[in-house]
Amino acid sequence: MTGRELPLAERAVELRRQFDRSFAAAPSGEAVESEDLLAIRVGADSYAVRLAEVSGLFAGRRIVSLPTERPDFLGLTGLRGALLPVFDLGRLLGGSQAGAPRWLMTAAAAPVALGFDGFDGHLRLPRGALVPQEIAAPARRHVREVVRTGDRVRPVVHLASVLEAIYRRAPAGAPDEER
Repeated sequence: MTGRELPLAERAVELRRQFDRSFAAAPSGEAVESEDLLAIRVGADSYAVRLAEVSGLFAGRRIVSLPTERPDFLGLTGLRGALLPVFDLGRLLGGSQAGAPRWLMTAAAAPVALGFDGFDGHLRLPRGALVPQEIAAPARRHVREVVRTGDRVRPVVHLASVLEAIYRRAPAGAPDEER
């Protein structure tokens, strides 16, 4: 008998069994491991940042500038009840400062905010979509990988490297060095 010859009640019972079995059966095929990224712009350049390395994303926050000789230090901002130093991601990546950034992201690994110009959205890509930088693009500071999104190749910012550069340039006698 085919499905069309079964009475309606029997067909409904068979469809219900098939539906229930679909939840009990193991998923078919291999699960594809994915990577979540934030697509951002620093100046006119497109970049990506691993979402796992970011603890927050904020727009239009006030930054209070302080006197400093560090061109990458923009000042301080209040985020989620904490006062955080804000650094210019463009400067840290080797570019020039274009003015006050519209966007801030906080690093998951340290109490630091990084300012950048534009947020293009969230990307969820297969892990294999990330390619080592030396294969796909010329070398850039704080970039280890690149990812292709549509017609763009986005360098993936390595935030651990950025944070290391920030702390390496910290002045002697910084608060964490005081006794």
